[in-house]
Amino acid sequence: MKQIILYIGLMCLLAGWCISCSNDTEEGIGGDLPILLSAQTVDGLQVKSTITDNQPLLSGMEAGVYINEDGGTNASIGSNLHYKVNASGGLNLQGGSQPYYPSSGRSVKISGYYPYSSDTADLFDFSIESNQSTDAGYNASDLLYSTETSYTRQSTAHSLPFKHKLSRITCSLIAGDGAPPLTGGATVGVNIMNVLPTAEFDRTTGIIGVAKGIATNVIPHANGTIVVPQTIASGTRLIKVVADNNDYYYKPTLPLVLESGKSYDFRITLQGTELQATYTVMDWTNGTVDDNGGIVAAYTYRVGDYYPDPNVDLSNPVEKVKIKGIVYWLDPASSGKHGKVVGLKETTGRWGVYGKDERVDVTGIRSTTDGKTATRSLIAARKDATNFTTDYFIFNWIYQTMNSGIVDGVWYLPAMDELSVLYSAYNTNRSDFNDRLNAAGGDDLGDYYYWSSSEGDSTSTWGVSFGAGSTFYGNKSFGSNSARCVLAF
Repeated sequence: MKQIILYIGLMCLLAGWCISCSNDTEEGIGGDLPILLSAQTVDGLQVKSTITDNQPLLSGMEAGVYINEDGGTNASIGSNLHYKVNASGGLNLQGGSQPYYPSSGRSVKISGYYPYSSDTADLFDFSIESNQSTDAGYNASDLLYSTETSYTRQSTAHSLPFKHKLSRITCSLIAGDGAPPLTGGATVGVNIMNVLPTAEFDRTTGIIGVAKGIATNVIPHANGTIVVPQTIASGTRLIKVVADNNDYYYKPTLPLVLESGKSYDFRITLQGTELQATYTVMDWTNGTVDDNGGIVAAYTYRVGDYYPDPNVDLSNPVEKVKIKGIVYWLDPASSGKHGKVVGLKETTGRWGVYGKDERVDVTGIRSTTDGKTATRSLIAARKDATNFTTDYFIFNWIYQTMNSGIVDGVWYLPAMDELSVLYSAYNTNRSDFNDRLNAAGGDDLGDYYYWSSSEGDSTSTWGVSFGAGSTFYGNKSFGSNSARCVLAF
């Protein structure tokens, strides 16, 4: 954990004093012993490029300290004492009177916070910086607090552990299918958007109030973005990714509660024109996020769940329109995190041109397992042909309607094996499957012949009868067979 270690030393001001107290078994009772402070870090207050393990905090950093007698009247020894880190890591008192241990011999209670505020009121507004790209901006936003703790009188050092009071968001970017490059010549940037920047902070108790202020965009630091604890409403643009001069946005589908002392590590995949996100929530310690060896997705799915939000409120029209489809298959090794989704809508029409061997320039068109590659390859090869909208009606529908004119869109025609798995899921309970499709505004799956992406030869294509579950070998130019898209997540 990032910590500031405050060393409280006990010194005798008069050498002869100890001799006069030789019968006193409790060290230091009855004398004016100064409480001396110095600062070091265990894991760095800033990034490792500027502070390394076990090195002093940077010179000039400032903290506030409260010291009270522990017991009796709990008399104040020092209130909002202002300390600044010197070049050797010591804490120098910036004005005011030197604090001393109480002559009663009692212990002391000490609390502290960072960064120091000269505000006369203990309850004051703390705001994050809108530009945290620099060490100064990031550190100025990192509100830390050391809980009041009792420290006994001793000659060895005491330590005050400081913990993060705000929340942190980190982002890692992944280029998915159909996305612009995220490395090389592409211009890539990430901003955190629409966060309330301010909250009341009680520096005596460490309590953070409700977030407030005008919604602000924040430029992140390499360590992440520090934000005030708050709830981000569903549908709010939270993360903006700029890639190759285009803007992409992530919006949580459910309210996202950002808690004090937590780090939210987002794994952002740019998939076509959409941002897909999974994230891990962990205690914010050691300046990093420990994901225990893996990223935890925002949801754990079951077959039959709506996608992307399995808990969507169907009575809310705003939420209902966000449903993309129904999960029909899950990767057994993913613990419900990855699988395939069948779309809500379907169409009927021609698959392709009778007598044309698509293998000549279409990659994977005869694969029985990879419909994504086959669909994208055929669209890329045929979309500019004059007969694409008629002879390749199914693929034109996928290209223009389902994927909004994106060649490498997320929706694709399932290959033969993928289509067979979809039939099996549907056939387990047909009425329930269709009820869920209807409730989301989708079309029934019916006792129709459905095209796959798997070409058989120059004249025919494989498909599945959803009436009997049998496979068929259909004329490519036959216009009455149906098609239903799927996507992988």
